[in-house]
Amino acid sequence: MNKITIEPSVSFKKQAAKAKRAIVLFVLFYLIILVISMGLTAGCIYAGMMLIVAFPKFITIVLGVGLASFGVLIFIFLVKFMFKSTQEDTSYLYEVTRKDQPELFSIIDELVQRIDTNFPKKVYLTPEVNAAVFYHTGFWTMFFPLKKNLKIGLGLVNASTKEELTAVLAHEFGHFSQNTLKVGSYIYNVNKAIYNMLYENDAYHDLLQKFSSLTAYFSIFAVLAARVIDGIRYLLQKMYEVVNKEYLGLSREMEFHADEIAANITGAASLQTSLLRLELADASFNSVINFYENRIADLQQSENVYEEQAFVLQFLANEEDLSMTDHLPQVQLKDLNRYDQSKLVIENQWASHPSTEDRVNRLAALTLPNTSSTENKPAMSIFKKAEKIQQELTRMIFKQVKYDGKVEPLPYTKFKTLYTEEYAKNSFPKFYNGYYDFKDIETFELSTASTEEKVLVEELFSAKQVQKTQVLAALENDIEQLRLIGDRSLKVKTFDYDGQKYQRKDSFRIKKQLEDQKARLAEELQTNDRNIFAHFLAQEHPTQPALQLYYERYFNYQKAFTERYQFLTRLQNSLDFLQETLPVDEIQARFQTVHANEVTLKNYLRAMMEETTFEEVSTTEMKKDLESYLSREWRYFGAEAFNERSLQFLFTVMNHFAYLMSRTKFVLKKQLLVYQLSLIQVEQVEVKE
Repeated sequence: MNKITIEPSVSFKKQAAKAKRAIVLFVLFYLIILVISMGLTAGCIYAGMMLIVAFPKFITIVLGVGLASFGVLIFIFLVKFMFKSTQEDTSYLYEVTRKDQPELFSIIDELVQRIDTNFPKKVYLTPEVNAAVFYHTGFWTMFFPLKKNLKIGLGLVNASTKEELTAVLAHEFGHFSQNTLKVGSYIYNVNKAIYNMLYENDAYHDLLQKFSSLTAYFSIFAVLAARVIDGIRYLLQKMYEVVNKEYLGLSREMEFHADEIAANITGAASLQTSLLRLELADASFNSVINFYENRIADLQQSENVYEEQAFVLQFLANEEDLSMTDHLPQVQLKDLNRYDQSKLVIENQWASHPSTEDRVNRLAALTLPNTSSTENKPAMSIFKKAEKIQQELTRMIFKQVKYDGKVEPLPYTKFKTLYTEEYAKNSFPKFYNGYYDFKDIETFELSTASTEEKVLVEELFSAKQVQKTQVLAALENDIEQLRLIGDRSLKVKTFDYDGQKYQRKDSFRIKKQLEDQKARLAEELQTNDRNIFAHFLAQEHPTQPALQLYYERYFNYQKAFTERYQFLTRLQNSLDFLQETLPVDEIQARFQTVHANEVTLKNYLRAMMEETTFEEVSTTEMKKDLESYLSREWRYFGAEAFNERSLQFLFTVMNHFAYLMSRTKFVLKKQLLVYQLSLIQVEQVEVKE
C-alpha cells in the first residue's frame, strides 16, 4: 500500500517560520516581565515582613500580609497557565471499537498506513455534524507526546457517502502526518497556553474576589494588583496579537495541506462535495434540534434525530432547488454564494480556517488523477446496527434536557407534518420570489403611491428586483466592513474591491462611493415598493379596504422596533463592566445605571404583553419568565458578591425581549404579505426570471 508523502508548500514553510519567530519574541518579552515580577514579588514579601517586624501590631500585620500578597498575586497571574490543563469532555461521546465497527476501523487502518501517522487511541461518535482529532492539552504536554483520539459526528455521516467520509477522515489524519507538520502542533499548544494566561481568568478573578473579601485592607491591595495586571495584560495582548495572527496564518496553510493529503487518497471531488454540503448538513441537523427545543414544554422528544435530519436535508434542498444524487443534495459553489453579492475581499488574518470557497478552489487547482470510487453508498451503511447507534446518540442528546413530566416520543410521520407546517409558518409566501427575505419595506408616504401606475405584478418580484435586494444587503455589509477598516478595528492594510486592490486609507473614499450606490438602490427599491402597494391596492374591493391599515401598522412598528433596539443596545453596554475587576463602590454605582434602565425595560415589556401579536410570538416559558421579572425588583449585587442567578435571569429576559421584537416584526410583515397576496389569483400569476 503506497504511502502518501506531500511536501508542504513554500507558503506553509514561510508561515511556520514567521509563527516561530513571533513566539520567540513573545517568550522573550514574557520572560523580561516575569523576571521583573519575581523581583517585585520578592521585594513586596521582604517589605511586608520588615513592616511587621518593625511595628508588630494588628494593623501592620494586615498591611504587611496585604503588601506581600500584592506581589504574589501578580506572580500567580504570570505563571498560572503552566498548571492549566484542558480536558476534553467525553460524556457526550459514544466510543466504538474494532469489534463493534470492523468496516470503519478498516477504513482508518488504511488511512493511517497511507498517511504514515499513528492509529488513534480511541474512536468516538458524536451527535453533531463534525469530525476532529483531539487530545488533552496543557503547558507540559508540549514536551510529552500524547496519543490522539478521533471523533466522528453522526450528523456528518448521515449527510455523506462512504467516499466523502473517507476524505474527511483523511483530512483529519493529514494534520498529524509528517514531521514537518509537528511544528504546527507545537505552535498550537504554545498559542493555547498564551491565550489561557491572557483571557481565561475566571478562576483568577474568583481568587481576587475572595482575597479582597477577607478584609477592607486586603481589597486595597487586590485592586492595586488588578490594575497592575491589567497593564501587564495590555502589553502582552499587543504582543499576542502578532503571535496569534501568524499562528492563524499557519493554521490556514495546515488546512490546505491536509486537504491536499486527503485529495491524494480519495480524489479531490469527494472532499469538495463534502465541504460544499457541510453547511446545509449542519443547518438540517440544527433545524431538527431547534424544532425539539421549542417542544420541551410539550414534553416531546425525538425517537431518531438522524432519520429526521435526512428528511430536513432533502426538504431544504428542494426549497433551494438543488439536484439530488443518491438521496443527497449536490451543492455547487454558485449555490453557496447565491446570496453573496459582495465585491469586497479581505484576507482575514484572524480566521483560523480558510473559507469553503478557498478550499474548494484550491482542491480544483490540484492536478491529480481521479481516484474516486464509483461506489457511492451512504456512509451510514458502513456501521453495524446503524439504527441502534442513531437511537442511542439521540438519547444522549435529550439526556441533558430537563422535562417537567413524562416525555412522549414524537413519531416520524408526525414530525414531518409538524416540521413542514412550521417551516411554512416561518417563511414568506414563495410567490414573492424571496424579494422580502433580504429587506424591510422602507417607510414611504402611502398617499403618494398612485393606483394608476401600470406595472405587471411579475415584474415587481422578478429576479432582477430580487437581486437588487441582495446587492443592497451586500452594500450595507461592505460599508460596515470598510468603516471597521478605516477606524482600524479590522487590522488589515489592504483590501480588494471589485477586483482592484486598495490601501487602508482608501477605505473612506470607497465607503462614500458605496453609500451613494446604496442610496440610489434604496430609492429604486422604494419606488418598487410603492408600485407594489399601488398594484395591490387597485385589486382591493372599495367597500373593504384594509391594505393601507396593514402597511400603516407595519410602518409604525418599524419605528417602535428601532427605538426598542437602540435601548437594548444601551442596556447591554451598561452591563459591560461585569467583565472587569472593579471596587465594590464602583460596581454598586454601575448597577444604579442598570436599575434605571430596567424601569424602561419593564415598560417596554408591559407594552409588548398588551400587543395583539404577543400570544402568537411568545411561548409559555417566556410568559412565565416575563411575569416573574415584572413581579418584583431584582438585586444583582450584595454583600460584596454578585448574585449570579439573578444576573443570568436578567440576561434571559433581555434575550426574550430581543426575540419578541424581531418575531413581532416578522409576524406583522407576514400578515401584510399574506393579506396582500389574497387580493389576487395567485395560481394565474407566473413570476418571470
